[in-house]
Amino acid sequence: MGVSVTGLRRSVRAALACAAALSLAWLTGCAGMGGAEDAGPPPLSLSEPSAWPETVTIPLQEHKGYLFLPVRIDGKRAGLFLLDTGASLDVVATGVAGRLGLPESDRESQAVGVGGTATLKYRHIESMRFGGFQTGPREIAIVDLRPLSLHTGFTVAGILGFRTLSAAPFSIDYAEPSLILHRPDAFTRPDAPWTRYQPLGGVAAVTAQAGADRSVWMILDTGDNGGVTITSKALERWPELLAEGAGIGQGRSQGVGGVVATRDTWLRELRVGRIIFPEPEVSFEPLAKQLDGLSTPTGRIGGQVLRRVVLTFDPRLRRVYLEPRRQQASAGGTPAP
Repeated sequence: MGVSVTGLRRSVRAALACAAALSLAWLTGCAGMGGAEDAGPPPLSLSEPSAWPETVTIPLQEHKGYLFLPVRIDGKRAGLFLLDTGASLDVVATGVAGRLGLPESDRESQAVGVGGTATLKYRHIESMRFGGFQTGPREIAIVDLRPLSLHTGFTVAGILGFRTLSAAPFSIDYAEPSLILHRPDAFTRPDAPWTRYQPLGGVAAVTAQAGADRSVWMILDTGDNGGVTITSKALERWPELLAEGAGIGQGRSQGVGGVVATRDTWLRELRVGRIIFPEPEVSFEPLAKQLDGLSTPTGRIGGQVLRRVVLTFDPRLRRVYLEPRRQQASAGGTPAP
């Protein structure tokens, strides 16, 4: 049995890119600088989940389909970070790194995106704190994230990526914007459909069925506020993916490596495990050359689709549970074979 999730229509999507190696949504980063650590209870160590309460709920702020939370770096307010399950790494905006005086690191790496590659530089931090949790010393990538400020209308300080989030089971709820971290030994698996995910470049990718029975690797990407994105090769190979009577428009996607042209339309359906999303909007975009060797087409599922379910990731079993929102079921979601 499958569960149909209806009403998937989105506003004009932000032109963001997610690659298999790293999804870097464009953000800007200068808000909330400076300030000493507020008085309060000592933080929980993110590396010691056995010492956590059974669950910790962190309120999130939603804006234009993105989810944000305030972050401190080295005890100082850094600003709002994007909660991005499509990013493997944590990122701090270049402006934030400069204002906080973060020491430079010799480390460099390559990020792969729709337009090619970009070189990432790093800074050293002693700690990063969010929602009562704190990391230890680490190196954090710095990126010029200013372009998204034109879209969001406010400055944002960085990205909180999947590797940091997956220290323990965690849930993401768009309807009541929140991030919930579960102590592993107290975690109760949701009574909901689930599917296994595989680590693809440090993020979670699931096998989905597009159209009717065409398999695609899809990254579950809360850093994208749009619908579905799939490589152009899939449309060339399987034109039957499209919804009946759907026309194709022209768009563009901007992210790591530059800007690429896209073809925008509607899928017939997208099935993730037992969950069916009928006729989601889709953008077909070129695949980064570095990923061109993958035999199965790849893509990502953004917030306008993911918000129809509560996502729960279990890193130990590599499962993701997709629990349809009750209000969505009552609005027309029906079981399907």
